[in-house]
Amino acid sequence: MKNFQIIITAIFSLVFFNASAQKINTQGPKSINSKNVINSKNDPKAIAVLEKASAVFNNAGGVKAGFTLKTLGTGGRIDNVINGTIKLKGSRFRLEVKEMITWFDGKNQWVYLTDTKEVNLSNPTEDELLMINPVNVFQLYKHGYNSKYSGEKNEGGKSVIKIQLVPSQKYSTLLSIDASFDKVSLRPVKIIITNKDRSGSTIDITSYV
Repeated sequence: MKNFQIIITAIFSLVFFNASAQKINTQGPKSINSKNVINSKNDPKAIAVLEKASAVFNNAGGVKAGFTLKTLGTGGRIDNVINGTIKLKGSRFRLEVKEMITWFDGKNQWVYLTDTKEVNLSNPTEDELLMINPVNVFQLYKHGYNSKYSGEKNEGGKSVIKIQLVPSQKYSTLLSIDASFDKVSLRPVKIIITNKDRSGSTIDITSYV
């Protein structure tokens, strides 16, 4: 069960965008002072791309995406490769992989394990929703992440725009989140989450309709 929950976090918290296949210290010390905070720096060009991508998603009214998730262990070695689909509409989503189905109705989250037929129900808090709602990658620059426009590149024969997000809290075990968006449609193409020990995850979006 624990491994499946880590996988869920890896898929959601980004994905489409915001965490890693390993546990990330997002809370830090209970007492936070200026020494623990890196000066907030948000690239206007990066914010413009994120806001336009958010508008594309919101205007679609709902999307279905296929993905391949690679979880990486310490040092960057590939631990697992998982294929699945996710449906998104507003704050709701449904994700399916071979081992499980999970869905969120805007308030409650269910996880169904296909092998054991076990169902787990949870009620995420507002802070937890920031980490599990896939749409929140578009808003991370407002929640403790510095954004950077990394330019345009060619990936898999497509022209993409690359954005990097870095935690403003220097004690975070997360190093960076690198998101690639199709230059024309601004749909997400790839997300790479890297921890300081080089573990993390890579999510390739294989389809998006």
